Amino acid sequence: MKFVKMHGCGNDYVYLDGFTEPVVARKLDESGWCELVRRMSDRHKGIGSDGVIMVCQPSAEARATGADVRMRMFNSDGSESEMCGNGVRCVAKFAHDRLAQRANPMLVETGRGVLSIAYELAAGKLWSATVDMGEPILEAARVPVDLSHIVDGRNKGFGIRGFDVAKDWMFVSMGNPHAVTWELGAGERSGESGERLAAQFGPQIERHAAFPNRTNMHIVRNSERSHADVFTWERGAGVTQACGTGVCASVVAGVLNGRLDREVTVRVLGGELRIRWDEKSNHVFMTGPAEDVSEGVWLGEATPTATLRRDAQPILTTRRLILRPFRMNDAADVARLGGDRRVSSMTLTVPHPYALSDAEGWISKHPGFWMRDEQAVFAVCERLGESAGTLVGAIGLSIERFHRRAEIGYWIGVPHWGKGYATEASLALVDFGFESLGLDRIHSCHFGNNPASGRVLQKAGLRHEGTAPKHLMKWGEPQDQVRYGLCREDWAHAKRTSMEA
Repeated sequence: MKFVKMHGCGNDYVYLDGFTEPVVARKLDESGWCELVRRMSDRHKGIGSDGVIMVCQPSAEARATGADVRMRMFNSDGSESEMCGNGVRCVAKFAHDRLAQRANPMLVETGRGVLSIAYELAAGKLWSATVDMGEPILEAARVPVDLSHIVDGRNKGFGIRGFDVAKDWMFVSMGNPHAVTWELGAGERSGESGERLAAQFGPQIERHAAFPNRTNMHIVRNSERSHADVFTWERGAGVTQACGTGVCASVVAGVLNGRLDREVTVRVLGGELRIRWDEKSNHVFMTGPAEDVSEGVWLGEATPTATLRRDAQPILTTRRLILRPFRMNDAADVARLGGDRRVSSMTLTVPHPYALSDAEGWISKHPGFWMRDEQAVFAVCERLGESAGTLVGAIGLSIERFHRRAEIGYWIGVPHWGKGYATEASLALVDFGFESLGLDRIHSCHFGNNPASGRVLQKAGLRHEGTAPKHLMKWGEPQDQVRYGLCREDWAHAKRTSMEA
């Protein structure tokens, strides 16, 4: 998977191309990407960043308003956020320099809505941009802030109940929530490192009960009305070199409490940003740099220490299919499709006839398999047109965690043969196994009288490894076992080669 690392005032992200590589964009809908974002962002074992940003095709609604590209932004902890001011400037740079998007201003779809970005070029490359960040949101319910945890304070600010260090807080949303304070209300702290103070108090404020969606926290220092220093704790990322939306929120708060002018140069740990809160339009404008750092190919070599025991089994999507956990109301279709003699004859474990109670018993075991890190079994369903949601088969991985390997098994109902569904589902499961489960090897096998399965496995990247004559019994008859396998290194090499082609 190709990536570009970029930063705006030190606020660095890994950027992925979901615009020309829609398969990459689709992967963002898989919950397994939460783990991948954390691995990419790790500053010791990954690329190292404040998070991951995907540059995508705009949605149909945004395209109708003229949007050129879309930004999806993920914090380093894997959580998705609405907006990133420094990140959106780099999205414009990515779109201009790499996707040949030439509109100026450029319109970028974000979780805040479609934003307008005017930019400047140097040697044909975008180097600085001004973002129309829109109007600040000050109503508590829209920030959001739970007022039951807020008490009256000083200097047109508010106190946070149960947090006595600072008495002067203001709450602003720039599409994402911000809590802003000056010097934490303690004069004796003025000589302390703002970065250290942000690290000390940020975790407490981020997850305080006053903020139902968590919040970003900013400490502001200023000795003159036209300049300020802002130190940031970002929700889901920790102390960062800069936070564009946070700097905007800090200037808005400073204007409202009489500390700052409407045009301010803000110093952050990673550089300077120029902020203007236009009195006539009520829009906030942010100007700052967008810079390349590096580019390369993510091989996904780092193996996550976590096992399958997460909150819930993920949902995988492909161009035509959804791979989701089985539900008990799937049992009748499982018995009907899987119990067809033609399907059962090609599998080792699917019975014939297949009673409804057998299907219900099989489905009931899946959550336990998932939680014990033994199996990941998915219902294969169509996702397009009038047949969307129709169950067409099953696919799964039987996992041997100690050896970091798993075996693919699948079946597709006879009415859906010949459509390429088995190949499409197998490709998705191979990627899931290597990317999200950290496997080193995936293997599979089929009966010798079922060469079609061999073709499916080969299209999914597995290689023929041999045949064991009369190795298995099915309905009292010995069957040849044809074996296939794929190791992580070969999978990563194939991925890299396909992206470089």
